[in-house]
Amino acid sequence: MWFNSKNQVTTVVQVFSFTDPRSVELIKRLNKLAESKAVTVVGVVVANYEFEKSKLWQKKQAERFEVRFSLLGLTDEGLEIRLGVGVGLIKTWDPGVYGLDQTGKIKWQTDPEHGKMALRGEFPDLFGGGNIGGKIIYKITPRLEAGYWQGKIGNQPDNFFSDSDISFLLPNQTEGERLYWNGFWNWGGEGMEHIGEVAGGIHYLLAQYDGGRVWFVGGREDGKTTAVEVELDGRPVPKDWAGTDLRYDEHGRSWLWIAGQALYQITNGSVYHKGKIKIKVGEAGLMIYALDFGGVAQYEANLS
Repeated sequence: MWFNSKNQVTTVVQVFSFTDPRSVELIKRLNKLAESKAVTVVGVVVANYEFEKSKLWQKKQAERFEVRFSLLGLTDEGLEIRLGVGVGLIKTWDPGVYGLDQTGKIKWQTDPEHGKMALRGEFPDLFGGGNIGGKIIYKITPRLEAGYWQGKIGNQPDNFFSDSDISFLLPNQTEGERLYWNGFWNWGGEGMEHIGEVAGGIHYLLAQYDGGRVWFVGGREDGKTTAVEVELDGRPVPKDWAGTDLRYDEHGRSWLWIAGQALYQITNGSVYHKGKIKIKVGEAGLMIYALDFGGVAQYEANLS
């Protein structure tokens, strides 16, 4: 793919997924950069799950997140950026931002680890980064996948057949960095599909976590809107911690509204929290792919 760089204007290439929370902030910042016309901005969309490969789905997500720059898909071989006689080959499935000069040489890139926006190279202030006089420490539970390809399931059965219906029961003890299930679920390679409830019991997903924001990746394949009740430490999510997709009923219970398979924000906590998140599922057909957790920055001065 050829990108023309006129008047020595730098091209910024952003690689991201619409189901990765880190991309949400990247999109906002790249929108501002594109509007400034200081550089040419190009977004490269990658897919973590099969449903993300749909061009129609990508278009809807671009509208949802108000993307204001050009988007391209990423092939299995990567994306070849050509400017003049220079060639820069980007082979990554991690969200990130790359700055290229007029020759195509990669001059800098972000470090996307745990949402960190530490820039190095020519443009240290491009996204408001900088040295605050201390070290940033992120306390965060890693992304927890639900599918058996990458999933970390706390109550995984000893013997199971892939893509089969399984009856899960919550154990007496749970630990962090694991997903725990209750009820009937079909365990697929990419995620869990809810089949129904255990007789006389409640069907839900439970996870212990450390961090700030909590994100949910899932939805129904048919696109039907559904709602799931969410509890934090056995109670409704505090209203001042409510994420953009959380709603409350007349009894004060907190509900996540899910309109199709996508990324949804459950909590928007700005402080470190260690607790348990429970997602109670109603009717069958809901797919759950992952829970993701935003990091919390703590500044410690005068650390070498």
